[in-house]
Amino acid sequence: MEIKKRLENNGKVMRLVIIGRLETTTRTLLHQEVAELDPASYETILLDGRDMEYLTSSGLREVLFLAQKCLDICRFRVINLNEICMAIFHAAGLDSIISVSKAEKEMSTYSDLSFKDLLGKKAEAFPDTVEIECMNASFTWSEIEKCAQIIASDLSGLGVGKGSHVAIYGANSINWIFTFFAIQKLGGIAVLLNPGLMAEEIVQHSQLGDIEFLCYGEGQVFDDAALSVLQGQASRIRKLYDIRSSRQFMDRLPEYENLQGLFKQTVMADDPAVMIFSSGSTGRPKGVLLSAFNLLNAAYYMNAESLLTTDQDSICLILPLFHIFGLVVGLLTNAVNNARVILPKDAHSGTIMECVEQNHCTILHAVPTLLLAMVNNKAFVPEKVKSLRCTVIAGASATEAQIRLFQEKMPNNDFFTAYGLSELAPATITRPHDSFYHLTKTVGKAVKNVEVRICDRESQKDCPVGESGEVVLRGFNLMLYYYKMDLKDQSFDPEGWLKTGDMGYLDDDGYLHLTGRFKDVIIRGGENIIPSEIAGLITEFPAVEDCMVVGAPSDFYGEEVAACLKLRKDMPYHEDDLRSFVQSRLARFKVPSYFFVYEDFPHLPNGKVDMVNLRNDVHQKVNGMMMEGGYRR
Repeated sequence: MEIKKRLENNGKVMRLVIIGRLETTTRTLLHQEVAELDPASYETILLDGRDMEYLTSSGLREVLFLAQKCLDICRFRVINLNEICMAIFHAAGLDSIISVSKAEKEMSTYSDLSFKDLLGKKAEAFPDTVEIECMNASFTWSEIEKCAQIIASDLSGLGVGKGSHVAIYGANSINWIFTFFAIQKLGGIAVLLNPGLMAEEIVQHSQLGDIEFLCYGEGQVFDDAALSVLQGQASRIRKLYDIRSSRQFMDRLPEYENLQGLFKQTVMADDPAVMIFSSGSTGRPKGVLLSAFNLLNAAYYMNAESLLTTDQDSICLILPLFHIFGLVVGLLTNAVNNARVILPKDAHSGTIMECVEQNHCTILHAVPTLLLAMVNNKAFVPEKVKSLRCTVIAGASATEAQIRLFQEKMPNNDFFTAYGLSELAPATITRPHDSFYHLTKTVGKAVKNVEVRICDRESQKDCPVGESGEVVLRGFNLMLYYYKMDLKDQSFDPEGWLKTGDMGYLDDDGYLHLTGRFKDVIIRGGENIIPSEIAGLITEFPAVEDCMVVGAPSDFYGEEVAACLKLRKDMPYHEDDLRSFVQSRLARFKVPSYFFVYEDFPHLPNGKVDMVNLRNDVHQKVNGMMMEGGYRR
């Protein structure tokens, strides 16, 4: 048995979460916790039995002792009991002298639910529960179900059916969420696209992911010219569907009565349901296929390990939903626990503070750059975000100084660091009472049902504790596979171990320390960027003979993109012209912040470019520019 403690409501509520069996051999754990508790410090003490499997008479006695200790000092309640534990309390007569409640239609395991089934069960069990708030409007589970059914009818009319590849392109919105569930109702695969992609990039993704249908919301480009490109000869996209915010699907609710019996085909939990494009070292994006089994169980176990989200929580969701981080930790973890999801109008730091303050948000997950922007905002004061209790920092590394700053500015907030990939997330996370060392020097321990090994890349043998090697992962939330990618390029072996390309080591307590990346992917503010994609485009510019792209240091984004150029001697070159050329073809976050011109690149004896020395030279140049204040963006 395990007991997790959590302070809520600005320290006024103490929640004790019981995990496992409360019986003779484990009751001493609760006894110790009770002995250390000072009921006078709280308004309410909750004993949460959501994950308690069973309890015996000796366990009941410990609960009674806790109730007695709270008598006339603070309120005491036992909540979220399963049917077995509820029956035990009733048989013992304790439910007549202690406030006891069962979990309402508890869905503690999601292993057998598709997204379609999840939405159906939520709409049936909690029809009037407000789940999403967006642009000053509220949406209940029943309304989400009905709007998803209406959109599913529209998409079905366009030809979408089981197995169809349907892309969602757009910023976070209620229509994005409606559409995601609509695709799942039809048994389609929701292909999640970055709303920062340009038209030509979307066409490339349509080829890689066999996208036939595109649902477009607010994104980087959507004028008539872009639409013509998307349906051009090079594109696989044949049908477009408008989900911009101007479309008010709630106005169409009367249509639901004639549609509610449709789309009854079975969708299994382990069917391919989502495709997320992951930046890899192969020079092109890779389509990661995932199932509801992967994603819903990932959300459930991450919550059980660390976040302890309940229906009393609300999240300011600023993470992009096309990312695995935003989808799992931002949307699904909160949805399965009926926590309110607040979608702010944008992710500007002022908007985030306003959203947290006005909605009393308790959760805000983010990459470090967003948190830095918020705490450095001139209008920031800790009072504005005092309701926050939980923040997962992932997507990019935060420095020790940054985490100290976050803790200083948000003293009521518990911070967690986590590690995962589109292919398997989460893999590790820190725990609620971990030390500052664990928070700043590690990315936590493996979540339940995930295994972490460190292997020597050459021999594939396990490295000793404390020795760095390649991080390999295996678990229930491992992707199905990369879509249409050669067997030799699939990143996992026949035993189910995912080769991450990341370097790290495990310590004696099983905490994972990341030390670098074998892959050359640049991570700018949580966005993964493929250097070869940018270099390939830059070499199309007439004045450029050759190009190498590397990551450059950045105090704010972690890394910036730097392009190293060899120029043609017979062509004029102007940096502004090259920058404009790249900006017209690539998403903004991929546009290099630095362009450095070289007479020649350093080379290794075998003739290859010496990327280590080139990267070191770029770092020296950028660090020098930072000291002189010469940063360009």
